[in-house]
Amino acid sequence: RGFFWEENGVRLYDVLDRVSCWCCKNKNRKELKAIYQYLPNYWSRLKELQAQIPMPMKPYSRMGVPYGNVFDLEKVFEREIREESSVPLSKRRMWYYREVPDEAIVPFDMPVLFADDRLIAVDKPHFLATTPSGSYLKETALVRLRTQFQNPDITPLHRLDRDTAGVLLFCVQPQHRGVYQSMFQSRDVQKEYEAIASSDLQLALPATYSSHVEAVKGVFLVRERSDLAPNSETYISELARWQTEDGQCHSHYRLQPTTGRKHQLRVHMSSLGSPILNDSYYPEWDLSRSVDDYSAPLQLLARSIAFIDPVDGQTREF
Repeated sequence: RGFFWEENGVRLYDVLDRVSCWCCKNKNRKELKAIYQYLPNYWSRLKELQAQIPMPMKPYSRMGVPYGNVFDLEKVFEREIREESSVPLSKRRMWYYREVPDEAIVPFDMPVLFADDRLIAVDKPHFLATTPSGSYLKETALVRLRTQFQNPDITPLHRLDRDTAGVLLFCVQPQHRGVYQSMFQSRDVQKEYEAIASSDLQLALPATYSSHVEAVKGVFLVRERSDLAPNSETYISELARWQTEDGQCHSHYRLQPTTGRKHQLRVHMSSLGSPILNDSYYPEWDLSRSVDDYSAPLQLLARSIAFIDPVDGQTREF
């Protein structure tokens, strides 16, 4: 209760056949390792809990083999994942992907901006989903990269909406995944977006806008709650302004979020009276638009990402 079993596009039920309550001590070793490997934010919560209790989260296996506490297991899991990554591809486990009938082809390239042995940065086009979901499988940034680099271990470090274009980062090796994902969750990343919208923004710029954004159960869209404390924040500034041929006034905005809520930028701009141009979700969902209608891309671009690399301490900017 109160915890969503997904981080950075990985759902725990996709890698396990069982999941216990988040604070339950009856976790098997496979479950704990999957949490460490794929859900670093949840793993941090387990470490906080472990620090408050003397008994290990999983002291023994069914055969009586001692596991140790969460901190001991972290060292073991790190070593195991490092050893697993050194196994030749011909001897690794194969992953089976479901088939999606009549999957729409996204006719846009995804240039690789940077690639080394730890990170890959791409320029994701509009209309390309980050990870497989619903009616999208092969036509996703993740599957394209895994195919291009022949590496099934590539994992996204964050997400961009299908409608949003721009810089998207992936981790190459499993042993580095946790530290990079933790960096995003602890807000040690500077993200900069650009958007085109009307000049009727109900806020004197530059300024910071904050609100409480929450997902609605069973609904794809999100909503703002004025009765709850803010949990999302965006710094907004205006870069340029012009008048279109039909007399409308549009502005080029810089958006710098300090939080990463779903649809945060789209909801914030819509709430301020200037929904991003060609947004088919906010303020109202345009249900008439076909998934293969590429004529009017959302005017939202993830311009750059900057951070101090937690592995080698270098400044990274893409």
